[in-house]
Amino acid sequence: MLKEGDFNSLKEEVLKRVEKDGRLPAYSFFNIMKEELEGTVRLPIIIPVHHLENVPPNRTLVSGYCGTPDDSPDFLEGKGPLTLIISDWNTTEASLTQKHLDDLASRPVEFFHKVINENDFLPTIENTNAVVDLVLTIQEAMANDSISELRVIVFTSRTKGKNVHKANLSEIDGLPVVVDVWDLKRWTQWRSSDQEREPIDIILEESEYISALRVDQGSEDSVVYLAAVPGLLLARLYEDWHNQLLEQNVRLFLQNRTNVNKGIRRTITEEPERFLLFNNGITATADEVVFVNSESNASVGRIEAFSNFQIVNGGQTTASIYSAFSDLKLRENIESVFVQMKLTVVSPEKTTELVPLISRYANSQNKIQNADFFSNHKFHIWFEQCSRRILPLVASEGFLPRKWFYERTRGQYDSEKTRLKGRVARREFESEFPKDQKFTKTDLAKYYVSWTDEGYKVNLGAEKNFLFFADLISKEWDENPEIFDDDFYRELIAKKLIFDAVRDVVGHATWYETGGYLAQHVPLTIGLINAAAQRVGKKINFMNIWERQEVPEDFRKFILTCGEIAHHILLNPEKGYRNVTEWAKKEQCWGKISENLPRIPSNFERFLI
Repeated sequence: MLKEGDFNSLKEEVLKRVEKDGRLPAYSFFNIMKEELEGTVRLPIIIPVHHLENVPPNRTLVSGYCGTPDDSPDFLEGKGPLTLIISDWNTTEASLTQKHLDDLASRPVEFFHKVINENDFLPTIENTNAVVDLVLTIQEAMANDSISELRVIVFTSRTKGKNVHKANLSEIDGLPVVVDVWDLKRWTQWRSSDQEREPIDIILEESEYISALRVDQGSEDSVVYLAAVPGLLLARLYEDWHNQLLEQNVRLFLQNRTNVNKGIRRTITEEPERFLLFNNGITATADEVVFVNSESNASVGRIEAFSNFQIVNGGQTTASIYSAFSDLKLRENIESVFVQMKLTVVSPEKTTELVPLISRYANSQNKIQNADFFSNHKFHIWFEQCSRRILPLVASEGFLPRKWFYERTRGQYDSEKTRLKGRVARREFESEFPKDQKFTKTDLAKYYVSWTDEGYKVNLGAEKNFLFFADLISKEWDENPEIFDDDFYRELIAKKLIFDAVRDVVGHATWYETGGYLAQHVPLTIGLINAAAQRVGKKINFMNIWERQEVPEDFRKFILTCGEIAHHILLNPEKGYRNVTEWAKKEQCWGKISENLPRIPSNFERFLI
């Protein structure tokens, strides 16, 4: 529920970001939304573009996009959504009307239409502008027939009015249009929740009620239901929610991209009535169900609704049924399909603990690595404890030393602060753990991977980079547990400080164009710094940075030097790569580091050991 003061809190955060970054409030608002939402299943990667139309009133047509269709977890059988983002910042608290929503949502659609229908659209854009990559992405995706739908994501500081429904858009150039709105109310609820994702609540139609057997194991925190789910219902749920149904297990999903299984497809085509016989079924979880038992037996009844429904095993089965359902020749066959389901209802208090275990054991017959379940690894608990315990030695601006706050679960910072009683206790918490010193699991993965020999993987997006990080840390945790000491923590904080300094230095460089691939510059710049040190047989003295709790001016000067080299590498892709964003993801791009190493200046040598 929206509370009084929520807009003012957001506005204060935006203005602080403006002061820090020197950007316009509209850009700062977009970046706040990006940092919070990037890495969710619908927004696996967010690339800013901020493209304005070149005629008055110079409206923003598109603010960002989510990579290529195959970057989406919903990529299936060679097709996936193309996702465009429009951002709307308003300086005062306001309602989102139907007219304004329709206007906002229509802008990216208008942009998309121009790209594919106006041959002279691209030459009107400066070649260094990040929107060029978006244009090329759209054109190549259309040429390859790889777009399943156009998704429009609306970021707005307004609150959706009671009479506002879906945007009045359904189709453009033969593609369905789906609009998803993040208004102030939804944003506030998401931020105040300690869940890693938005819950999926499903109310079934009377004709869709599922006959089920309740198995009460005597446990207070879980109940199991066994059922046979109609294929039509499973297809309908996937059509409505796509891979949000699999989001509890999204990292596993991204690692083992769901494909249409040929055997499943053959059964649907040739013997749909035997699907229940041949298929292993699905394993699902929920926080709560509406179960109406029969009068004669309390264990037998029907499921009428789910709260926080997730499929933790059986994504391939679900996707294959939906694929067949989408084929008009096979849709009639789906009417004969039933799928075995084991549904475990877990109390919300035990969800974080039990659901990953249910997922893990349900997937034990598959080739699943420990890294796929890394979100709940002991490493995170250990690192969280370090952040609460280890105090920097220096203070800044006359204040006591301030700790860094590792947010092991989303919303943990606000949750811990809210639990404190009284304003004095909360102020003390904010003083000990300033909000601008909070960072998340996906942030940590960027800081770590940037200094590896495969730092380009940071540019693959938050989730894919996290998987790589998970693999590295899981192996080290098992094989070299002794390295995880206080200095390991201090070194990673130093890497965070350098990472943030690179963003700041590059973002304010005279040769850098605002909006011009800042995220892609950072790991490449760090790679150059690291390789330059290695060439002279040295490495960065991270303890020096930790002890200072800042990156000194002489270090920042070398960042500027390396950043400009990275800028040249990025904007001059090898033959065959027109798209800078895609070029930045490639090992060949990273390989250019060794060909362009800068000399270590004498005033930088004191940062090496």
